[in-house]
Amino acid sequence: MALYDLTMLFLIAQMTLQEFPSAYERCFNKSWNVIDYGVCDIHDLLAEVPENMAMISWNGENTLVFIPKREQTKEELIRMRKFSMEVEELLSYQPRFGMLFSKFIPAFHHHFGHQCRVGDYGFNKLIELLEALQDVIQVEEQGDDRVVKLTRNEQLALIAHRTSEMLQANRLHLINVALFHEVYVRSYTYSICFKDLGVNNLEELMALFPHVVEIVSDGAEKRLHMVEKMQLSQLAQQILVVLLESTAGQLLISEITHAYQQVWHQQLLPIEYGHSRLVTLMKNLHYILKVKNEWMDDCFIELTLGHQFAHKVRSVLIKNNRLSMTFQELIIKYQSLCGVALQPTDYGHTTLTSLIGAVPRVLSIVSKGARQAVTLNPSCLAPHGPAEVEDTNKLRRLSDQGVFIHKHDKGMSILIQLTTQFVLF
Repeated sequence: MALYDLTMLFLIAQMTLQEFPSAYERCFNKSWNVIDYGVCDIHDLLAEVPENMAMISWNGENTLVFIPKREQTKEELIRMRKFSMEVEELLSYQPRFGMLFSKFIPAFHHHFGHQCRVGDYGFNKLIELLEALQDVIQVEEQGDDRVVKLTRNEQLALIAHRTSEMLQANRLHLINVALFHEVYVRSYTYSICFKDLGVNNLEELMALFPHVVEIVSDGAEKRLHMVEKMQLSQLAQQILVVLLESTAGQLLISEITHAYQQVWHQQLLPIEYGHSRLVTLMKNLHYILKVKNEWMDDCFIELTLGHQFAHKVRSVLIKNNRLSMTFQELIIKYQSLCGVALQPTDYGHTTLTSLIGAVPRVLSIVSKGARQAVTLNPSCLAPHGPAEVEDTNKLRRLSDQGVFIHKHDKGMSILIQLTTQFVLF
C-alpha cells in the first residue's frame, strides 16, 4: 500500500522532502503522517522504494524524488503522434478549443470510450505527455489548475477547414460576411474568439487563408468565396516541379520548405492553405505524390509511380537538350540513361501511350501521321528567378492548349506553337 501511494504521488511531479507533505495532502485529500505506513521516518519509507520505480537524490531536507525518464520506443512514438490527433479532436469540440487539465482524463474517456493510459506512450505523467505535444497543444497555468488548449496554428487550421465545409455546403459556394458568425455557431456551437487568434475581425482572420477563401465585394455586401481547389491545383504543379528537380523524385518533409523556396523564390506556409502542418497539406496532393513514414521523424514524400516515370523521361529529354523526342528514340535514350529497358508494365500500364497519357502535368503526346513523340510540358521547367515565377504559372495554363518551350543555358525563351504544327525531330 505504501509503495502504491508513493508511486501515485511521484507521478504528479518531482519533489523535495520539504514539498512532500503538501503534495501528499493535495493528492490524497488527507494530512501526511508517516506513522500510517508503519515507520517512524520518511527516510525509512523511501529506502524501501525500488530503484526501477523512482530515483532518489539524497541531500538532507533537499532530497529530491522523481520518476526516471526513458527513451520512447518507435511504437510509443507512433502511438503518441496518433494520440495527438485524438487530443486535437477532443479539444475541437470545446469552447475556445480548450479545457481544464483536471477535466482532461474524464472528458477523454467519455469522448472516445477508452482510458488514456499514459504509459502506452512512454511517459509516467499526463502533464509530461501533453507537454510533449507542443506542436498541437499548449498547457497554460490558470490559478491552481492548468488549461489545455490547441495551439494558435491548430485553431486557425480548424477554422479554415470549417469555413471550407460551410462554403462547400452552400450551393453557390458563397457566404455573406455579415451572416458568417450566425452560420458558424449554428454549425459548430461555439463562436470564434478573435482575440485568441491575434486578429480583430473576420476579414483579418480570413486574410490568413488566401489559398482557401477570399472576400469579394458586390456593391454594399461582402461575401466569402471559395478558392481552395484552384489554389491546391497550382500548388500541386509547384510541388511537382520541386520533386522533378530533385535527384530521386523524393524529399524529406523537413527539406520541402527550403527546396520550394529555392525553386519558386517564395515561402511555402501551410496555414495559408488551411493546414497547421506541412505533412497534412502534402496528403491533399495524393494525385501526384505519396507520403511515407507519416508518423516518424524520417517522414518523406515521393512521386507516384506514374510521375516517377515522368521524372526519368524529363531527365532523358533535358540531358539530351531536347524538349521532344519520338517514341523510338525515347526508348533507346531511356535505356542508356537508366540502365534498364523502358517497360510500361513496370509503372502499371500496358502501353507507352497510356503511361504518358496518365501524367498530363508533365508529358504530352504529339503526332504527325503514324509517328508519335513525347513532349515535355513547359510548366514542368523551374523558373530561373522571381521574375519568371508568374510566367511559369501562366505556362501551366498554356500547356493545356498545346504549347511547348525551349530552354537555353542563358535563360528561358518561350516558343508557343500549336501541337498540330509540331515538327518531329
